[in-house]
Amino acid sequence: MVGAMAVVEFTAPPGRFLRKKAQYYIGGTKDRLDCPELFQIIRSTGKTDMNATPADDRDAVMKRLMQCEAVPLWVKENIRFIDMDVQGHVNNAYYSTYFEVGRVATRPALAARAPGSVSVIAEQTIRYLLPLSYPAMIDIGTAVTRIGRSSYDLGHTIFLGDRCAATGILIYVLTDPATGKGMPLNEEFRARLEEIRLREPS
Repeated sequence: MVGAMAVVEFTAPPGRFLRKKAQYYIGGTKDRLDCPELFQIIRSTGKTDMNATPADDRDAVMKRLMQCEAVPLWVKENIRFIDMDVQGHVNNAYYSTYFEVGRVATRPALAARAPGSVSVIAEQTIRYLLPLSYPAMIDIGTAVTRIGRSSYDLGHTIFLGDRCAATGILIYVLTDPATGKGMPLNEEFRARLEEIRLREPS
Protein backbone atom coordinates (compact mmCIF):
# COMPACT_ATOMS: atom_id res chain seq x y z
CA MET A 1 0.00 0.00 0.00
CA VAL A 2 1.04 3.57 -0.58
CA GLY A 3 0.90 6.40 1.93
CA ALA A 4 -0.85 5.74 5.25
CA MET A 5 -1.29 2.01 5.57
CA ALA A 6 -2.50 -0.49 8.09
CA VAL A 7 -2.11 -4.24 7.92
CA VAL A 8 -3.86 -6.57 10.33
CA GLU A 9 -2.35 -10.00 10.74
CA PHE A 10 -4.81 -12.48 12.24
CA THR A 11 -5.82 -16.10 12.37
CA ALA A 12 -9.52 -15.78 13.17
CA PRO A 13 -12.07 -15.36 10.35
CA PRO A 14 -13.86 -11.99 9.83
CA GLY A 15 -16.47 -11.23 12.46
CA ARG A 16 -14.53 -12.92 15.26
CA PHE A 17 -12.51 -11.18 17.95
CA LEU A 18 -8.79 -11.49 17.24
CA ARG A 19 -6.57 -12.91 19.95
CA LYS A 20 -3.28 -11.89 18.39
CA LYS A 21 -2.07 -8.32 18.53
CA ALA A 22 -2.44 -6.38 15.33
CA GLN A 23 0.54 -4.91 13.56
CA TYR A 24 0.03 -1.37 12.37
CA TYR A 25 2.32 0.00 9.70
CA ILE A 26 2.46 3.76 9.17
CA GLY A 27 3.25 5.37 5.83
CA GLY A 28 4.67 2.22 4.28
CA THR A 29 7.65 2.25 6.66
CA LYS A 30 9.00 -0.60 8.74
CA ASP A 31 7.71 1.01 11.94
CA ARG A 32 5.42 -1.42 13.70
CA LEU A 33 3.05 -0.56 16.52
CA ASP A 34 0.87 -2.79 18.69
CA CYS A 35 -2.64 -1.60 17.93
CA PRO A 36 -5.26 -3.69 19.77
CA GLU A 37 -8.04 -1.25 18.83
CA LEU A 38 -7.73 -2.44 15.23
CA PHE A 39 -9.33 -5.68 16.41
CA GLN A 40 -12.61 -3.82 16.38
CA ILE A 41 -12.29 -3.01 12.66
CA ILE A 42 -13.25 -6.53 11.66
CA ARG A 43 -16.21 -6.56 14.04
CA SER A 44 -17.43 -3.05 13.17
CA THR A 45 -17.60 -3.73 9.43
CA GLY A 46 -20.26 -6.39 9.86
CA LYS A 47 -20.42 -9.81 8.21
CA THR A 48 -22.79 -8.69 5.44
CA ASP A 49 -20.28 -6.35 3.80
CA MET A 50 -17.22 -8.49 4.51
CA ASN A 51 -18.73 -11.69 3.09
CA ALA A 52 -20.53 -10.13 0.13
CA THR A 53 -18.85 -12.50 -2.34
CA PRO A 54 -20.23 -16.06 -2.00
CA ALA A 55 -17.89 -18.99 -2.62
CA ASP A 56 -19.36 -19.76 -6.05
CA ASP A 57 -18.97 -16.14 -7.14
CA ARG A 58 -15.42 -16.09 -5.80
CA ASP A 59 -14.59 -19.12 -7.93
CA ALA A 60 -15.92 -17.26 -10.96
CA VAL A 61 -13.82 -14.21 -10.11
CA MET A 62 -10.70 -16.34 -9.73
CA LYS A 63 -11.31 -17.83 -13.19
CA ARG A 64 -11.77 -14.37 -14.72
CA LEU A 65 -8.49 -13.27 -13.17
CA MET A 66 -6.85 -15.96 -15.31
CA GLN A 67 -7.95 -14.06 -18.44
CA CYS A 68 -5.41 -11.33 -19.20
CA GLU A 69 -7.89 -9.21 -21.16
CA ALA A 70 -10.17 -8.94 -18.10
CA VAL A 71 -7.47 -7.35 -15.90
CA PRO A 72 -6.88 -3.58 -16.34
CA LEU A 73 -3.60 -2.95 -14.48
CA TRP A 74 -0.25 -4.68 -15.07
CA VAL A 75 3.31 -4.38 -13.80
CA LYS A 76 6.42 -6.50 -14.37
CA GLU A 77 8.64 -7.90 -11.63
CA ASN A 78 11.83 -9.96 -11.54
CA ILE A 79 11.89 -13.06 -9.37
CA ARG A 80 14.83 -12.77 -6.99
CA PHE A 81 17.07 -15.57 -5.79
CA ILE A 82 16.10 -14.69 -2.20
CA ASP A 83 12.49 -15.57 -3.08
CA MET A 84 13.45 -19.25 -3.46
CA ASP A 85 13.14 -21.92 -0.79
CA VAL A 86 15.00 -25.20 -0.25
CA GLN A 87 12.65 -27.01 -2.63
CA GLY A 88 14.00 -24.99 -5.54
CA HIS A 89 10.95 -22.81 -6.24
CA VAL A 90 9.54 -19.51 -4.99
CA ASN A 91 8.33 -19.75 -1.40
CA ASN A 92 4.55 -19.42 -1.18
CA ALA A 93 4.84 -16.40 1.14
CA TYR A 94 6.45 -14.33 -1.62
CA TYR A 95 3.32 -14.51 -3.76
CA SER A 96 1.80 -12.01 -1.31
CA THR A 97 4.81 -9.76 -1.91
CA TYR A 98 4.21 -9.97 -5.65
CA PHE A 99 0.59 -8.95 -5.08
CA GLU A 100 1.84 -5.96 -3.08
CA VAL A 101 4.04 -4.96 -6.03
CA GLY A 102 0.95 -5.13 -8.23
CA ARG A 103 -0.97 -2.80 -5.91
CA VAL A 104 1.45 0.00 -6.79
CA ALA A 105 -0.60 0.40 -9.97
CA THR A 106 -3.64 1.35 -7.86
CA ARG A 107 -2.01 4.52 -6.48
CA PRO A 108 -4.26 6.96 -8.41
CA ALA A 109 -7.38 5.29 -7.01
CA LEU A 110 -6.01 5.14 -3.45
CA ALA A 111 -5.30 8.87 -3.58
CA ALA A 112 -9.09 9.44 -3.72
CA ARG A 113 -9.72 7.95 -0.27
CA ALA A 114 -11.23 10.24 2.35
CA PRO A 115 -8.50 12.35 4.02
CA GLY A 116 -7.01 10.58 7.02
CA SER A 117 -8.55 7.20 6.22
CA VAL A 118 -6.54 3.99 5.87
CA SER A 119 -7.19 0.70 4.09
CA VAL A 120 -6.84 -2.38 6.28
CA ILE A 121 -6.32 -5.88 4.86
CA ALA A 122 -8.94 -8.06 6.54
CA GLU A 123 -8.69 -11.26 4.51
CA GLN A 124 -6.48 -12.78 1.83
CA THR A 125 -7.11 -15.79 -0.40
CA ILE A 126 -4.45 -17.18 -2.76
CA ARG A 127 -4.68 -20.04 -5.24
CA TYR A 128 -1.32 -21.45 -6.32
CA LEU A 129 -1.46 -22.79 -9.85
CA LEU A 130 2.13 -23.00 -11.04
CA PRO A 131 5.52 -23.13 -9.26
CA LEU A 132 7.84 -20.22 -10.02
CA SER A 133 11.63 -20.33 -10.07
CA TYR A 134 14.58 -17.94 -10.32
CA PRO A 135 15.51 -16.40 -12.72
CA ALA A 136 12.31 -15.23 -14.40
CA MET A 137 10.25 -12.16 -15.19
CA ILE A 138 6.58 -12.25 -14.17
CA ASP A 139 3.57 -10.09 -15.03
CA ILE A 140 1.34 -9.08 -12.12
CA GLY A 141 -2.22 -7.98 -12.82
CA THR A 142 -4.55 -6.12 -10.47
CA ALA A 143 -8.27 -5.30 -10.62
CA VAL A 144 -11.07 -4.27 -8.28
CA THR A 145 -13.41 -7.26 -8.01
CA ARG A 146 -15.99 -5.98 -5.50
CA ILE A 147 -17.08 -2.65 -4.01
CA GLY A 148 -19.06 -2.79 -0.78
CA ARG A 149 -20.28 -0.20 1.71
CA SER A 150 -17.06 0.16 3.69
CA SER A 151 -14.88 -2.48 2.03
CA TYR A 152 -13.60 -3.44 -1.39
CA ASP A 153 -11.78 -6.39 -2.94
CA LEU A 154 -8.64 -6.32 -5.04
CA GLY A 155 -8.01 -9.30 -7.28
CA HIS A 156 -4.49 -10.22 -8.38
CA THR A 157 -3.05 -12.57 -10.95
CA ILE A 158 0.51 -13.62 -11.71
CA PHE A 159 1.55 -14.75 -15.17
CA LEU A 160 4.75 -16.44 -16.28
CA GLY A 161 4.69 -15.95 -20.01
CA ASP A 162 1.25 -17.09 -21.13
CA ARG A 163 0.64 -19.30 -18.09
CA CYS A 164 -1.20 -18.20 -14.94
CA ALA A 165 0.86 -19.02 -11.85
CA ALA A 166 -1.49 -17.73 -9.14
CA THR A 167 -4.63 -15.75 -8.44
CA GLY A 168 -5.69 -14.01 -5.26
CA ILE A 169 -8.36 -11.82 -3.68
CA LEU A 170 -7.73 -9.41 -0.81
CA ILE A 171 -10.52 -7.74 1.18
CA TYR A 172 -9.78 -4.18 2.33
CA VAL A 173 -11.75 -2.17 4.88
CA LEU A 174 -11.68 1.63 4.77
CA THR A 175 -11.00 2.66 8.35
CA ASP A 176 -10.80 5.73 10.54
CA PRO A 177 -7.56 5.15 12.52
CA ALA A 178 -8.65 7.61 15.21
CA THR A 179 -11.66 5.48 16.19
CA GLY A 180 -10.62 2.08 14.85
CA LYS A 181 -13.96 1.74 13.07
CA GLY A 182 -14.84 1.05 9.46
CA MET A 183 -16.18 3.99 7.47
CA PRO A 184 -18.24 4.21 4.26
CA LEU A 185 -16.32 4.54 1.01
CA ASN A 186 -16.51 8.15 -0.15
CA GLU A 187 -18.04 8.77 -3.58
CA GLU A 188 -14.82 9.92 -5.26
CA PHE A 189 -13.04 6.80 -4.07
CA ARG A 190 -15.89 4.63 -5.34
CA ALA A 191 -15.68 6.27 -8.75
CA ARG A 192 -11.93 5.67 -9.00
CA LEU A 193 -12.35 2.04 -7.95
CA GLU A 194 -15.01 1.55 -10.64
CA GLU A 195 -12.48 2.69 -13.26
CA ILE A 196 -10.23 -0.30 -12.51
CA ARG A 197 -12.85 -3.01 -12.04
CA LEU A 198 -12.34 -6.50 -13.41
CA ARG A 199 -13.73 -6.54 -16.93
CA GLU A 200 -16.37 -8.92 -18.23
CA PRO A 201 -14.95 -11.69 -20.41
CA SER A 202 -15.12 -10.97 -24.12
